[in-house]
Amino acid sequence: MAQQYASQVKEEIPAILDDQAQLLGVTVRISNPREIAFGLKGRFATILSDGKSVCIGSSIDDAYVAAQLLEKTSKVFLEAKYLGGAKPINKIEAWFMQQYYLLKYSKEAVKNK
Repeated sequence: MAQQYASQVKEEIPAILDDQAQLLGVTVRISNPREIAFGLKGRFATILSDGKSVCIGSSIDDAYVAAQLLEKTSKVFLEAKYLGGAKPINKIEAWFMQQYYLLKYSKEAVKNK
C-alpha cells in the first residue's frame, strides 16, 4: 500500500485521533530502519526515517487496517501542522484508550467472526 502522507512525516506523531490512540498507540515514532523493534514497542505502526513505514497486527487484515489508519493519521497531522498544529490527546488518556481497545474491543471483534 502506497503511503503518500506517511512518507512525508519527519517527526513523531502524538495521539491526535481517538482511533489512532486505540489501534496504533500513544504516538507513531520515527525509526531508524535498523531499530524497527524499538519503533514498534507498544505500538502497531512506525514510520522509518527513509520514508517507508511498518504496520503490524494479529492478522494480515489487522495490519492492513493499521496501514490505512497510519495514512489517515499522517494526512491529518500534516494538514493540521500546516494550519498551526493539532491539540494532542493526553498520553495517559491515549494509553487507556489503547488498553481498552486491546482488552475489550478487539476480543469482541474476534468473537463476532
